[in-house]
Amino acid sequence: MNNERQYGDGQGRGLRIALPVPNGTVNGRPVAIGPNGDTIIVIPMTDRSTADTRAKGQGQGLKEGYASCFVPGFHQILDLGALPNGVVLGQKVYLSAAGALTTTNTDLYVGRVMPLDGPAGGLGVAIRPNS
Repeated sequence: MNNERQYGDGQGRGLRIALPVPNGTVNGRPVAIGPNGDTIIVIPMTDRSTADTRAKGQGQGLKEGYASCFVPGFHQILDLGALPNGVVLGQKVYLSAAGALTTTNTDLYVGRVMPLDGPAGGLGVAIRPNS
C-alpha cells in the first residue's frame, strides 16, 4: 500500500510516535491530546523536550515541546491526502457516503488525525484495527 506509514509495534497494540505534549509532561504519566471534549490518552515514553534538555543532548531527534509517545489502540497511520480544513491533532475523521473525508460524526468513523513522519510531514489518519 503506497500510503501506509507503520509506527506501531507490528502486533497492532499501538503506535509509538513523537507528539506535541503539554508543558510538564513526564515519562510514563498519561496525558490527553486532541480537541477539548474529545481527547485521546497517550503515554509519554520520554519527558517533554525543552531547550534545556536539548542543550544537554537529551531527547535526541525530538522537536522542542514533543515527547515520544505510545498511543494505545491504533495500528498504522495512513496518508489519505487532503484532510478537512481546520482539523487538529487527535481529532476524529469520518468517511462520507460520497467517499470524502469529513469531521461530521454522522458518517463512517475512520480514525484520528496524527502527524506523518518524513521530510514532507503533514497530517495523516491513525487507523484502529478491526475487531
